[in-house]
Amino acid sequence: MSRNAKKKLVFRQAVTTDLEELQVLLAESAPGYWKPKQLAEEFDRTASHIYVVSDNELVCGFAVVMVAGEVADLLLIAVHPNYRRRGYGADFIGFLTEQLRDQGVVEFCLEVRETNVSAIGLYKRVGFTESGRRKGYYVSEGEDAVTFMLLLSDCGIPNHGVS
Repeated sequence: MSRNAKKKLVFRQAVTTDLEELQVLLAESAPGYWKPKQLAEEFDRTASHIYVVSDNELVCGFAVVMVAGEVADLLLIAVHPNYRRRGYGADFIGFLTEQLRDQGVVEFCLEVRETNVSAIGLYKRVGFTESGRRKGYYVSEGEDAVTFMLLLSDCGIPNHGVS
C-alpha cells in the first residue's frame, strides 16, 4: 500500500480506556492547545461527546463535541500528523455530522485560529461557512478566531469509509 493510500476507517464513540492513547495523540498533534487533564474532564461532562477515528490498527484522530439542544460546538479535533492530508479529517467531519443529525442537532459550530489555513480550507470544503470573528480569542498569542457554522439540514457531507 502506498504511503498516501487510504485505509478503511473505523469511527466510534470514545471510552475511558481510550484516554491515555488520546492524551498521547493530543500531545503529538495539537501540543499546547489542551492540557491532558482538560481532555480527561470531558469524559465526565454529560454534554460532551468524544469520538475516535482509527485505521483498524491505531487511533489516528479524535474529536470533542459539546451538544446543547439543537446546537453542537466542535471543541477540538485532532488528527495525528502522519495521517493528515489523506482525507481523514473530511471523513471524520462527515461521521460527526451524521452522529449530530441523529441526536437532533441542527447547527454545528466551531472556531479556528485565523492562521490555521489548512483547517479553514477543510471546513470550507465540507460546507462550513464563516460566521464571524472573535478578536484576541487566543489570548496567549493575541490571535483572532474565525467562527464557522454548518446547518445540518443543508449539508450533504458524504460519510466515506465508515464502518
